[in-house]
Amino acid sequence: MSSPTPKFGLFREPTICIIGDGPHSREVAELITLVLGRNSRSVSPDQQAQLLQGSMFVLGIGKPDRRVSALNTLGKRGTFVTLIHPSARISPSATIGIGTVLSSGATISSDASLGDGVLMNWNSTVGHDAVLGCGTVINPSAAVSGGVVTGIGCLIGAGAVVLEGLTLGDYSIVGAGAVVTKNVPEFTVVLGIPAAPSEELSKRHLDNLRNS
Repeated sequence: MSSPTPKFGLFREPTICIIGDGPHSREVAELITLVLGRNSRSVSPDQQAQLLQGSMFVLGIGKPDRRVSALNTLGKRGTFVTLIHPSARISPSATIGIGTVLSSGATISSDASLGDGVLMNWNSTVGHDAVLGCGTVINPSAAVSGGVVTGIGCLIGAGAVVLEGLTLGDYSIVGAGAVVTKNVPEFTVVLGIPAAPSEELSKRHLDNLRNS
């Protein structure tokens, strides 16, 4: 008797389950088709409890804290797939964690290290020897300079620049277009040129994390 056909999540192989059903999941679906030539299906938060052991996942979530949560919750139930657009440029000495998504034009320089579940959007760059923590999200055209270290779940806004050798604490946020010239504490939102903390937005951000 032949063995049963294996299943991945809610759907039969070769479907890949995209964790999340928001706008970013549609971009990820197109990347799956382009890179892997596979079918995919978005999985809402309500459906995630139904995923079977041995599922294949891709993170389709744009919020860093939810990327980290999904990695922790689902990592033992299946495999997170890494997606790299053909136009992404990666140094041979760079290292990339599981579940990473690199969009078109993403560039990673020598000896940089990306943790699990990192998302680099279009034309974003990471300099030499940078270390990005789990679930970090770099939005389009943002530039992370050499030697920068980010904590878990950081968000770097579109067009922002983080200058060389700085540290961004866990779950910190750099606003779009900001230029970061100093270290950023954990849970802090910074805005502007040069980037400065926003007390109001930082408090709101921390409240959102506590309630998520």
